[in-house]
Amino acid sequence: MRARALLLLWLLLAAAGNTASAQQPAPGAEGKRKAVSYTFVSPNTREGLTLAEALRLLDSREEFLLISNIRGLARCLRLRPLAVRRTIGSWADGAEHAALFRLRADEPTLRYADARLGKLAQQKAVLYFRRDERGADRMYVLRLRRGKRSLASVSKTLDASGVAFRTLAPAARGRLLIYVVDLDDALRRQVVRAARLLRAAVSAVKGEGEFLGDDADREKAQQVFAAEIKNYEDENPDAARRCSRQ
Repeated sequence: MRARALLLLWLLLAAAGNTASAQQPAPGAEGKRKAVSYTFVSPNTREGLTLAEALRLLDSREEFLLISNIRGLARCLRLRPLAVRRTIGSWADGAEHAALFRLRADEPTLRYADARLGKLAQQKAVLYFRRDERGADRMYVLRLRRGKRSLASVSKTLDASGVAFRTLAPAARGRLLIYVVDLDDALRRQVVRAARLLRAAVSAVKGEGEFLGDDADREKAQQVFAAEIKNYEDENPDAARRCSRQ
């Protein structure tokens, strides 16, 4: 009887283990899961741009070429961008013209597109953020009407609140969107303070963000981008062929 009971217990545990294994995602499945993602990228290679200069360069040829490359990559990868915006990357002592695109993609495809854009634009780094309720990072979006406030005034308020790095996206009818990617989940109080001072509505999204490239060295960044591109194209020859002319 005891042997039969032990055998029955072993069978039950084995069945439970098999069920648990069946519920676990297959190796690599998480990376293949599609999620709404945001990429922040600039065509700028200059140093020391002012906010006014960055704003003027939103109408530059290189800005529109970047947006054209974003749309071209989305087409050849068979992705549909949910939004593409001209934006300004802004920090305490500088700025640059940039673009934000939002789409739904798996992580390898997103990283490939970002690496292609970073390489084409000779960037040091490209920032992306993927929505994920289990993610440890955060992205905040502040929405406000500027009224008579200049972008310089808004930037000073963000500086004073401790929000040192942000992306400004001017919108129609005097509206402004401010994106803050918080890779350490450490800016909640600063963002709330800025939203209060700016009288802005604020929302937060959980997820995972990463800088792709090498923020300190442009040449090393190109090597990182090239490796990402090769790895993806080796595993996805059809996509590589479709995007070869992009």
